[in-house]
Amino acid sequence: MREIQDTIESLLGELSQTAQKRLTRIASRLYGADPAGPMETARLLEDLPTLASRLIRVANKVHHGAGISATNLQAAVIRLGTDRTKSLILAHEIAELVSQATQRVSDTGIFWQTSLTRGSLARAVAIKRNSRVAAMAFLVGFLQDLGVLLIAARQPREYRSLLERSEGCSLRLAVLEWQSLNFNHIHVVVALLARLGLPSLLVEAIGRHHTNPPVG
Repeated sequence: MREIQDTIESLLGELSQTAQKRLTRIASRLYGADPAGPMETARLLEDLPTLASRLIRVANKVHHGAGISATNLQAAVIRLGTDRTKSLILAHEIAELVSQATQRVSDTGIFWQTSLTRGSLARAVAIKRNSRVAAMAFLVGFLQDLGVLLIAARQPREYRSLLERSEGCSLRLAVLEWQSLNFNHIHVVVALLARLGLPSLLVEAIGRHHTNPPVG
């Protein structure tokens, strides 16, 4: 077990330590002991101008309500929903962190598009069942295969063979990873998200995405 932990730590060590610390601070502000409300979330967005301008544009689309346009960040956060905005901030920042270390991997555009689609579908399902967890469901869907990208960046040739043998089946890929590496992409993403201080509900859900959930 210690050898597995050391290998995963070495893999995650290739991510920017400065960016990891910054992300930990963001996660703490969003989901810490005193979770961010609309005003605090808007203040955090002030440090993310590119994302902020995108979110204001999205908030002003027709299906987010008619009337006076959201001309400031707090109005945009309220119109989009605080939880949804927080999940988008976190998804954006984690994607930025990982992208810096995975530039050598081909088809990353397809990976992120697939992740975004999966997250959006998870959110849509959650809205029908329990809208209070819809934002968290988006993050689970979006982040669950993040470990795939990190392993592929570290071992591109060997991992491409595993991807080809998996024939597009994520569960089969996890088994092949375990047989070849003694760990799989689930271990990697769980280790990263736990290090960043993300909510245990999110980390545990991702850690179980190839197993049946507890009955409770």
